[in-house]
Amino acid sequence: MDWNSVMQYHPYYSPFISILWTPLFYLFKDSPILLYQSIIGMNVMMVLVTYTIIYYISKYKIFRLSSVAATSLAFVVCIYPSNMYYVPLAVVETLLQLLFWLLLIEIYSYLNNYKSHQLYLSAVILGLMINVHNRTLAISLITIAFLTIVMIIKKQKLAPAVISLMIFIGFYLLSGHLKAIYLSQFEQISEMNSVNTSIPTVELLISIISRFVDVFKSFLGKIYALLTVGNVAVFLGIYKLVLDFLSGIKKWKEPSVAFLISAYLLIVFFGNVVAFSITTAGVVSRFDYVLYTRYFDNLVGPIMLIGMKWLLDIRKIPFLPLIWQGIALIVLTPTIMHSLEQVTGSIFAIDSSPGFGAFFPYYLDNQHIYLPLLKSICYSLCIILIYVLLRNYDVVKLRKYSCLSLLPLCLYWVFLGLEAKGAYGGIRDAEFSKTIGIVNILGSLHNDNIVYLRNTEDDFISQAKRLQVLCPNIPIKVETITKEFEPQDNTVYVTSTSDELYSDLSSRQGLAIHDYNGVDIYEFEDD
Repeated sequence: MDWNSVMQYHPYYSPFISILWTPLFYLFKDSPILLYQSIIGMNVMMVLVTYTIIYYISKYKIFRLSSVAATSLAFVVCIYPSNMYYVPLAVVETLLQLLFWLLLIEIYSYLNNYKSHQLYLSAVILGLMINVHNRTLAISLITIAFLTIVMIIKKQKLAPAVISLMIFIGFYLLSGHLKAIYLSQFEQISEMNSVNTSIPTVELLISIISRFVDVFKSFLGKIYALLTVGNVAVFLGIYKLVLDFLSGIKKWKEPSVAFLISAYLLIVFFGNVVAFSITTAGVVSRFDYVLYTRYFDNLVGPIMLIGMKWLLDIRKIPFLPLIWQGIALIVLTPTIMHSLEQVTGSIFAIDSSPGFGAFFPYYLDNQHIYLPLLKSICYSLCIILIYVLLRNYDVVKLRKYSCLSLLPLCLYWVFLGLEAKGAYGGIRDAEFSKTIGIVNILGSLHNDNIVYLRNTEDDFISQAKRLQVLCPNIPIKVETITKEFEPQDNTVYVTSTSDELYSDLSSRQGLAIHDYNGVDIYEFEDD
C-alpha cells in the first residue's frame, strides 16, 4: 500500500501508538477493514487492563472494598461516555487513559515508601505519554514539579529525581527523532503534518492576561460539560479531594499520602483544564469548542472513582454539595448559551465532547442550540434529584446491595455513550455509502491514475481518505488546486468542492459526472 500522498494531509499523533500498531499493519496490510478492526480489538484489551487496575485499586490498594463493590466501581468508570465512544475508534484516548492510571499507581506507591524504582517507572510512563500525544506535556511538567517538591519536603535524596528527569528528557528527544523519521517518508510536508499541540509557557501567560474574559468563559464551558456528563461522580470527587486537601494543609510539613494525592489530582486536572481552555478561548468556528473535554477526559477517571466510592455509602454524602451542583449548572447555563450563540460555524464535532454528542446534532446552527442545551440541563438535574432522594432512603439495612446506588449514574452514562456513538455512526455510514458510490463509478472508468483535488480550506481531505481505504492498492494522489492548475491526460480527477476554480473543468475534453452527492468526477483522456 502506498498512501503517501493522502497521509501528508493527515494530522498525526506522536510515535508510540504507531509502534503498537505496526505489527497489525504487517498482519493486515492488504485489508484496511481488518486492520481497523484489529486496532479496535487492541483498544478493548486496553479497557480490560484499565478495568483490572481500577479493581485492584478499589479492592487492594487504596479503598479495601468488597469484591462486589470494587467490580461495580471499575465497571461504571469504564463505561463513562467518552470511554464508550473512543474504544471503537483508532485514536489515542484509550491508551492515554490507561497510562494515566498506571502513572497514578506508581505515584501512590512512591508516596508510601519513596523507593527510587517507582520514580523511574513514573518517568518512563510520562515519557511514553509524551510519545503518544504532545498534549500530555502539561501532565509531565506538573508531575515532575510535584514530585520534586515532595522530595524536598520529605528530605529525600535528589539524585533519583535527576535520573528520572534524564529518563523523561530521553523519551522526549526520542519523540522528536522519530517524528523526523516519520516526516522524511513524505514527498512533501504539509502544514497539517507539522501540527504542534504543545503549549509554550510564555504563550500561556500572555494569553491569560490578554484574553482573560474569553479564557474564563472557556474554562466555565469545560467545567459545565464535566458537571453535566460526569455529574455527581465528578462533582463529589472534586469536593472530596478539596476536603482532603484543606484538612491536610494544616500539616503540610508532614503531609499525609491522602493530602499529597489530593493535591496532585487537583493540580494536574485543573492545570490541564486551564491549559486547554486557553487554546480554545474565543474560537467560534465550531460549537464543540465551547464544551471541549477530549483533552482531559483521560484524567477524570480517578476523580469519578473517588466520587462514586462515596455514593456506595450514600447517606454519608453531605446534602449541600448536591444542591450546589444543581445551582451551579443553572447559573452557568446562560453563560454557556451566550458562548454557543457566538459560534459562526455549523458543526458540533462529537469526538471533541462525546458526552454532549447525545444532545447536540453534528450539524446545526446557533438558532437551534436551545433545545439540546435544555435537554442536557434537564437530564443533569434529574440525576442530581435522584441522588438527593436516594440520600434520604435508608439503605443501611440493605448494605450488601449498596452498589445499586451506582445504577442511575450507570444508566445515564450508557444512554449518553450510545447516543453519541449512534450519532457519529450515522454520519460515518452516510459518508462511506457516498464513497462506495464514487468507488463504483471509478471502477467503471478502468483508470487507476486517480487524483483528488483539494482547495486550501480542505484540510482533512476526508473524502480522499475514505477513497484510499476502499481502494487500498491504488495510490490516491492529492493535489492542491490553484489558478495555474492544468489537468493531465489519462487521469481521473475527484473533487468534493464547488470552488470556481473547478468551473472550467466540465467544458474541457473528457468525461464529466457532475454532483454525485456533492462530488464531481472528471476523466481526461489522451487526444
